[in-house]
Amino acid sequence: MLLSAKKFDPLIAALCDRFGTDDAARIWVDAEQRLEGLIATTADLSDGERMHAEGFIYPMCALFLAIANRCGREEAKQICANFMRQTALAKGEALQKLLRAPGMRSVFMKLFGIMGRRLFGEKAGFEQHIHECTTRRLRMDILACPYLRHCTAAGAPEIAPLFCANDEYAYGNLPGITFQRSGTLANGAERCDFLLTRA
Repeated sequence: MLLSAKKFDPLIAALCDRFGTDDAARIWVDAEQRLEGLIATTADLSDGERMHAEGFIYPMCALFLAIANRCGREEAKQICANFMRQTALAKGEALQKLLRAPGMRSVFMKLFGIMGRRLFGEKAGFEQHIHECTTRRLRMDILACPYLRHCTAAGAPEIAPLFCANDEYAYGNLPGITFQRSGTLANGAERCDFLLTRA
């Protein structure tokens, strides 16, 4: 099954609590079928963009649409938002522990710059401009985003801003690292203006 990863267990539990076990199972089957159809459209994508589409974007789009089919788009968005927030906060807590170790803040900044170019560059379907990239300061703009593009194409534009919020939950409370962003493409801004600074 495409949605069998353990990371989805909290969402399954939430759906069972809200709709009961039988309806939750029906929603999951619906989401699996939707995801299969979405993944069938990714053959022409680059490897980097396909990783985002198949690993993150389309699973949440499929789940959102399946849940919305049961209870409406507004409640479905809230259910997905709660799950995504929980997952991102757990990532943030793991990073907080890591960054308390001596020397890890400069390592984090260096790796974030390297991975930012690789995972959020043109080969991954983004349009990116890096203004500054050191172990103390990273300033980067995202000018085009496959998350917004694919969510919209899948009929789930409401999900795109939830991915933006994930960044704030994951990076917004790191010891010795300040994460700032004044706007995102998914929320109507002209760009996603990332700024990370090390104290």
